[in-house]
Amino acid sequence: MSENLDYLYNMVESDVAKREILKKLMDGDWHDVVDLQRTLKSVRKTIGLVGVGTLVRNMETILADLFERREGEHTVELRLNPEYSDKIRKMLDKIEKEDQFFRKKGIFY
Repeated sequence: MSENLDYLYNMVESDVAKREILKKLMDGDWHDVVDLQRTLKSVRKTIGLVGVGTLVRNMETILADLFERREGEHTVELRLNPEYSDKIRKMLDKIEKEDQFFRKKGIFY
């Protein structure tokens, strides 16, 4: 599993939208795909529901049980699997610290 977390780290580090999804789901609450789309509009102006689904599926290819899913007739709700909460929090903290370091140095990637 550690290898998968390393791969997920690399994937999330290079994609602000994936980071935003994980940050939103860190609260442990259920969020529908429309709610995630609204959150992502701040970093990707043109993202739609299909785009949100694609980002989620991309992360699920690395860790199939990363998200818990509740499906209704017209909606899909997601939340972060509680087993991953601490690991994902540490991952996001590490990425944020690296971002701050590079911003201070004037290096943008």
